[in-house]
Amino acid sequence: GFYNLPLLSPGFYSVRVEATGYQAQELQDLELAVAARLDIDFRLRPISDVWESGQYRSVFLPGTQTIVTFYGPDVDTSRSGTFEGQQGRRGTLESAVSAVIDSNQIEQLPLAGRDVYTMLVALSGVTADAGTSRGLGDSVNGQRPSASNYLLDGLENNNYLITGPGAAEAPEAVQEYRISTNNYSAEYGRTSGFVANAVSRGGSNRFHGIGYWYLKNDALNANGFQENLTGVRRLADKESEFGFQVGGPILRNRLFFSAALDHLRSRSTEDPVAFSFPSTSFSLYTAPTSVASKLLAQFPAPVVNNGLLLTGTLTLAPPVAVNRTLATTRLDYAPDAKDRFTGRLSFARLGEPDFIWSPYPAFISPLEEDTTSFAITWQRSLTQSLTNEAKLGFSTDNLYWNRPHPEIPTLISGNGTSLPGSPAFYSYKNLSNTWELLDNLIRAHGRHVSTVGGGVLFRSTSGYLTAGQDGQYLFSNIAFFALDRPAFFSAAVERQPPASGP
Repeated sequence: GFYNLPLLSPGFYSVRVEATGYQAQELQDLELAVAARLDIDFRLRPISDVWESGQYRSVFLPGTQTIVTFYGPDVDTSRSGTFEGQQGRRGTLESAVSAVIDSNQIEQLPLAGRDVYTMLVALSGVTADAGTSRGLGDSVNGQRPSASNYLLDGLENNNYLITGPGAAEAPEAVQEYRISTNNYSAEYGRTSGFVANAVSRGGSNRFHGIGYWYLKNDALNANGFQENLTGVRRLADKESEFGFQVGGPILRNRLFFSAALDHLRSRSTEDPVAFSFPSTSFSLYTAPTSVASKLLAQFPAPVVNNGLLLTGTLTLAPPVAVNRTLATTRLDYAPDAKDRFTGRLSFARLGEPDFIWSPYPAFISPLEEDTTSFAITWQRSLTQSLTNEAKLGFSTDNLYWNRPHPEIPTLISGNGTSLPGSPAFYSYKNLSNTWELLDNLIRAHGRHVSTVGGGVLFRSTSGYLTAGQDGQYLFSNIAFFALDRPAFFSAAVERQPPASGP
């Protein structure tokens, strides 16, 4: 006969087949990849076939040339051994051109930025171009980088702003993923490029975990040859990343958990740059009631002494800071033999405190990106040959930075002097929300598996971009700034007529 076990989680399995009066067979360490199918053929030999003249001497394993000789008067059919055991025929659920990035590759190979999807560039037909500024910049078979679809546990995990993966996952939280580059079925559609289908790591009946801490510090690095030649000291570079992943049972054989946390803190600087600032003598050339005097009194420039000159030069190295926290929690619950529930919650918090940097601390614009996603899956065996799978997911991504003190326009001096005011031309916010509902009905009949299903995907995007809203003043030089005499002014003008009242 034919037997099907649909919707199993990726992992390693053992299969044992036995029947009364037959020699049992058992296969160990069968690897089932994500979105894959494993076909195994068993041939059970009757115990009576191994009787020779009423004595129990040997067993011939079907499908092999192995004969196991044993001694003694009994044949224990409760035990079995595998010699040159088959591993089955592997194939994907669809006739797709695809490859699996398994847990060994994720754990053992170095990943740029500890991003699991950087392994995509190692596959044939995949090229990467960071100059596109579109997500990871991966292009498959000449398609645009935006022609991609990232899935996490079977649900969409896309960042629609940069067309990359949405909620970032620590490598320890991902079990494996499959990238399909051609001829994938309708359930993985909605793109012409590639599908990256990742599966989060779940718990099991045994506790397992890992803890780590990665350290990078400029005290451990040598300076570059060019920097030594020009007498430039090595840049500050201090980076620390730590985290853990742990999983195990809550109720044995029924309820399992898995949790992962990753935190990155990076501090560095750009190359030193010479800045020109109003000197300490600047106030001698301005009236106490002038706008320039009041502005510098409220937001003082870095102290620069240059005699009686209006400006002075100071060399500064703009800081570069990144904070990132990733957290993933997953629960698996199997109350009975027919039902299985899976729930996953992921958080990603990214912050760049000096995203748009200014030598005036009050005008620095930090960037923040908060991403949250959750997914719920319910699998139920309706009959011996009919199984239903329902999925519900939600994700939100909020990326924003503001222009500090919008009441102060951008101030530019023609001679390059840095003046108070935000260097940001605009404030920005992009908020994306995605709801998704899927349902698949799977029927196994003979050697065939048929799937029919449908889904609803709802996306909403909102935000703002305040380009030039706060205006800009251009001064011919620092002297005209001291006199409150700008040479040029620009500001955004609302051209949309106001809504007429009733």
